[in-house]
Amino acid sequence: MKKILLVLSLFFLVYLFNPVSAFAATGTWTGATNANWSNAGNWSGLGGAAPAAGDTLIFNSGSVASTIDASFNGTASAVTINGYTGTITMARTLTVTNNLTITTGILTTAGNTITVNGTLIMDSVSSSVGVIKSTSGNVTISANTITNPNSSGAISSTSGSITINSTGTVGAFALPAITSDTSVSIGATTPSLSVTLNGAVTTITNSGSNSLVIKSSTGDITTSSDIGTSANKFAAVTIFAASTSGTGVFNQTGSSTLYGGNGGNAINIDGRGGVTVQNITVSDSPPGNVNIGTNNGGTLVTPSVTINGNITTTTTTNGVVIKSSTGNIALNGNIGSSSASSQFGTVTIRASATSGSGTFTQGGSSTIYGGLSNNTIAIDSGGATTINNIIGYGTSNISIGQTAAPTSITLNGSITQSGAVPVLLMTSAGDITANSGANMGTSGSKLGNVTITTGTSGTLHIVSGDIQSSGTSISITASTINHDAGTILVSGVSAAVSIQSKATVGAFALSTITSSGTVSIGNTTQPTAVTLNGNVTSTNPTKILL
Repeated sequence: MKKILLVLSLFFLVYLFNPVSAFAATGTWTGATNANWSNAGNWSGLGGAAPAAGDTLIFNSGSVASTIDASFNGTASAVTINGYTGTITMARTLTVTNNLTITTGILTTAGNTITVNGTLIMDSVSSSVGVIKSTSGNVTISANTITNPNSSGAISSTSGSITINSTGTVGAFALPAITSDTSVSIGATTPSLSVTLNGAVTTITNSGSNSLVIKSSTGDITTSSDIGTSANKFAAVTIFAASTSGTGVFNQTGSSTLYGGNGGNAINIDGRGGVTVQNITVSDSPPGNVNIGTNNGGTLVTPSVTINGNITTTTTTNGVVIKSSTGNIALNGNIGSSSASSQFGTVTIRASATSGSGTFTQGGSSTIYGGLSNNTIAIDSGGATTINNIIGYGTSNISIGQTAAPTSITLNGSITQSGAVPVLLMTSAGDITANSGANMGTSGSKLGNVTITTGTSGTLHIVSGDIQSSGTSISITASTINHDAGTILVSGVSAAVSIQSKATVGAFALSTITSSGTVSIGNTTQPTAVTLNGNVTSTNPTKILL
């Protein structure tokens, strides 16, 4: 008798503190009576009762339509859809205390919210089954963790937005392909630990109001698929890895492209652990800017940026801003292109904008096409700067080292212009080296005024290349100059070439110099020696000062 009382007492305590689990059962869907979840006749295994909040619900066969109707209690312990090939339609919200597994079938939200306090497991092997969708309203999902083991399945809405948030920022999200009629928001309100996009994220309408937000709390955001399409771009785009704290990175891999900036809205990308971008395309009128590492004007938190593809535009007045807080910026692709209406206006690149000795490296055959509509191209770094090719399309400055002079500047390609004569301002805290074939203006593509300044003990070394200006001045100040081959030429009216010593400690070895006016070498501050390996001429001689 005492044992019976003890068992009853324990049972009472279990029920008192966890009344749901005390009578939990497993129900299997049969659909024998009608479509409603609240109807006891549609389930086996529940002892003739309708599903209760603590029950596990199984859909393992058949295709009989099913409805989470208004009379259903709204909560289940777990739901597994695997083997069922029909459609489950939500007529109310659904809360799953533990896990929701969708392998087959279709779950239609009809504008209602799904909350999963455990893990949402989307492990379909097809993009057409094992999906969550809506044809009449938004898709709204909150989950602690989302897994997508087979990188398949889908989340879609053909008549609204898609919003996915975390229930507690504890778990990670691995998401299938996402298609929205309007906007997509992942982690905007409550971000998950990390986000992995296993499929494309697209909008099916081309509108200036279709925004995209993707945020993680502390971890990475990773994608190898396109975001948006060339026909249907997102408008405002915000991607922020480790938006709360931590060292998460944004990593765009493969040949994927992000299409955004529609309707004059900006693309903003940040990551507290760094940002790696493949391709970005911004288009439509009015155009939006591309901002990487700027934290939308707030405190800079992105330590480094790598761009492995191209940043392109089909408009002509938008700009690109790329900043790192303390580390390096690497540009391995193009910014803009030579095609008509495909150049950017303002281009600003700043490595180590907060502190540090981060470098800017423009590698490979990379070219920056910018300065359109008389906007500025500005490049600065706390460490070394390596330039490949820059083509200016406006009359404003091509400015290198004017805000923060790099420790050295290396030019591997040419700085030229197309249809305009931009001013070149180049300042280094150390040496400036122009390698073989690297020009600052050419005979067919002269720049405007050119000003070049090295550090106090810096050397300007031009291996084999020109400095050519159609402006009124070329001004060079350096401690040591070695111009092995090439021409310094200024052709503007009454122009002047001024080559002065930075600290009277080094020698000048100069090649050919041609000016339409004055040529002044060491007239203000003298080098220790001057060697002329080419002709010094003035087409309208007024003064040659050596």
